[in-house]
Amino acid sequence: MRPWIGPLALWLISCGSSSSDNDNNTATGTTAVVEDPAKVDFAPQASTDGQKAVFLSRRVAGVYRVYVYNESAATKLTALSEGIPIEPLTDELGTSLSDDGAWILTWRSGAKNELLLNSFDSTQKTSLELTSEARLRELTLAPSGQRFFAYTERKAGADTVFIYSFTASLGLTKEAEISGEYGAQFAVSGSDVYVFTRKADASGVVTVQYRKRSAGLTWDLQTGSLTLKSADAALPSAASAQGLIYPQSLDAVRLKTKLGTFTTESKEYQTNVGIVQEASQFQAFDTTPVDFSLELYRKNQPLTLGSVSTTADGAYMLLSGYDAWFCKNRTQSNNLMVLVRLSDGFSLPLIPTRETGTEPWTGVVAEPCSYFDQETIPKPQDFDVTTVNGQILSVNGSRVTLIFESRYTGDREIRRLSFDVSDWTAKTYANPVFTEISANHR
Repeated sequence: MRPWIGPLALWLISCGSSSSDNDNNTATGTTAVVEDPAKVDFAPQASTDGQKAVFLSRRVAGVYRVYVYNESAATKLTALSEGIPIEPLTDELGTSLSDDGAWILTWRSGAKNELLLNSFDSTQKTSLELTSEARLRELTLAPSGQRFFAYTERKAGADTVFIYSFTASLGLTKEAEISGEYGAQFAVSGSDVYVFTRKADASGVVTVQYRKRSAGLTWDLQTGSLTLKSADAALPSAASAQGLIYPQSLDAVRLKTKLGTFTTESKEYQTNVGIVQEASQFQAFDTTPVDFSLELYRKNQPLTLGSVSTTADGAYMLLSGYDAWFCKNRTQSNNLMVLVRLSDGFSLPLIPTRETGTEPWTGVVAEPCSYFDQETIPKPQDFDVTTVNGQILSVNGSRVTLIFESRYTGDREIRRLSFDVSDWTAKTYANPVFTEISANHR
């Protein structure tokens, strides 16, 4: 469920050239505000019900701090350091939240270098003291109520994955120390717990391998492995009961049909766009592999993939990426999210909308051409074309809950979105509700 966060490279490959509105922030042509680094909220993680969340921010004095969101609290947003004081000259540079919302894992680095594990309400806490030169990345807590966490420590140019188990009273047991590997991600399949890691050889080739936790408290290496291209090694992936879903760059550009009838370009350019990345599955467990080459995926998947997340059971996937739409009056280039039902391949693009000049986001649409293709547009409409790092939280019946980052105002903000899927085939939604998690407007 926890995505691998990596850089998003934005590029478009198609059959011709186009005038692009990629520099515009809205459908009405408003130019985006330059992002203020002191107001950036990023790297969110939330509980499956969306009621609890953590993220990183530099909103106070330019220092990195973890912020905790609690929907049911009188003060919904607080700094973690308010409940658990932090040493002077120290930043919080990484954090993770368990999907049940019970535990927070945080790296604090500066005057004191430590890994902090605490309950969501901060009444329980423990820490691991780190050497001053140790740098951490990829902090992750296991899903589905499993009490494990992992992190990658980089020291003297070498990576090591550490895996710990913990009790309800926060007693810690180090279960594995895996030298030369990084990027641990947990998956729960049935009653078994697995961890995926990556290993790079001297030539830069990266191998994904996985281990199963045994009754003897060891993490036993399994026989299967996956070799990644160098272009894909640092890109996001998501581990779940379905296996490992990851983006792969295509050796040959693949064409897909897009919506709209952009009249000033050739027919071939109107209807075809090159896919430069697609999702793929590392079938580590005894599950049916997903066929990501089906037309249902190809029509709706983004051109590039910036983040991948799944529900813990692997039934649903959310992609964030970059795409383009060809309409009668314009080409609309934008970031978007795509919800995928893995059992049958139905894919739903998700673009937040609102009436221009209004503050709250109120709607979500599958594509913008139905708006641009109207002869008379009754009300100017904004489309949030800046969404990144979307994470699927839960799908309960027809109700979908997710979070994402938006750069719409120039400040990177975090929002939660819940909606009902009225019709997967018609790509229609109902009852969308947006919640401001970071509430960092200007």
